[in-house]
Amino acid sequence: MKASFFVQLALAIMFGLVAGLPQHARNALEPRAYVTTTQVIVITRPAVIVHVHGTRTTWAETFATVIPASAIDPEPEFTSTMSPVPTSETLEAPSTSESSVVSPSSDTSPSSSASDGDGFGIGYNPYNADNSCKDSDSIASDINSLNGYGMIRLYGTDCNQLDTVMPVVKKFPGMKLFLGIWHCESTDAALGEAQSIIDAVNDNLDGDWSSIDTVSVGNEVISRGETSVEYLLATLKAVQDKLRPFGVPVVTVETPKVFQSKEGKVLCQVSDYTAVNAHPFFDPSKTWTDPSRAGEFAQTIEDSLNDCNHERTVIAETGWPHGSNLGSAYFINKDLAVPSPENHAAAIESLKKAYADHKQDLIVFSAYDDLWKVDTSETMGVEHYWGILN
Repeated sequence: MKASFFVQLALAIMFGLVAGLPQHARNALEPRAYVTTTQVIVITRPAVIVHVHGTRTTWAETFATVIPASAIDPEPEFTSTMSPVPTSETLEAPSTSESSVVSPSSDTSPSSSASDGDGFGIGYNPYNADNSCKDSDSIASDINSLNGYGMIRLYGTDCNQLDTVMPVVKKFPGMKLFLGIWHCESTDAALGEAQSIIDAVNDNLDGDWSSIDTVSVGNEVISRGETSVEYLLATLKAVQDKLRPFGVPVVTVETPKVFQSKEGKVLCQVSDYTAVNAHPFFDPSKTWTDPSRAGEFAQTIEDSLNDCNHERTVIAETGWPHGSNLGSAYFINKDLAVPSPENHAAAIESLKKAYADHKQDLIVFSAYDDLWKVDTSETMGVEHYWGILN
């Protein structure tokens, strides 16, 4: 009888247990594994591949025409047998050593303090290595460590990041937020995120918008092929109308190629200013493999967007990886830009020097290594190695 009683008790306990795993809406709503392999036509001007680091999508873009490849090559290819696209301007490649390793100054390194950031912006993502959301305490701790930067760029409204980040930013007078609306698959979705931003400002900043520098509607949405220029333009205008009473600039962030195209130019023209992502590391022309010229590269991109007709242009994302899963020899043997701690530091130093007189127009990437990202043949094993404060 006793044995039967204990067996029944054990079964009751077993069937009474319920196991569950935390679910995150963004994992269901934000599929970001859209990857396209391309063959790239090399041209003599900066043929910039801009890689989207602040999102969960891997993408590559160039100034040249791209042709879909039938399969992913085992190693990235940056040339094509097709004739180069003619351009009206030619930039000579820098004279650099084989490894393109530059010795940085003593005050700039991947582990430098956030206080070195001064008034520059920096990108931040609130995700753990397993793609889950960081908890509020971890996010708050991360933002506290960025107190020396003048602006923090966020890419979306998931992970409760607005309600966690805003109270921390409020503690640092003068710190700004470059907020992002990720969902642009529909205008209603974008307007829903805009309302979340309004609610967060009311709840956490007492309705004071002075800490909000910008709200971006999408990040390289056209580059990823997620929607049309016409649709994104309508969504951008709708969000601008919704946020206009609060006096905050509203933009869409894209690659140089999109903003320079006949169809895409209207997106930067309608934006309240020009916001562009640009990464010299992914330039296939080998013109910008010297990290000490990263600042010059960013300024070249800025100068190429005069047709956007704005006085202000913000480099919304730029940086240099400090490592790769492939090792330095892979890049040196191919005369590519080399990911290393020294080159990472030299590039960040060059960028900050170039924008020393208008720090609010430069957002470096990224605050910490993003271990949740997945590499492709285009990213050459560098996805986990962009962190500035690691």
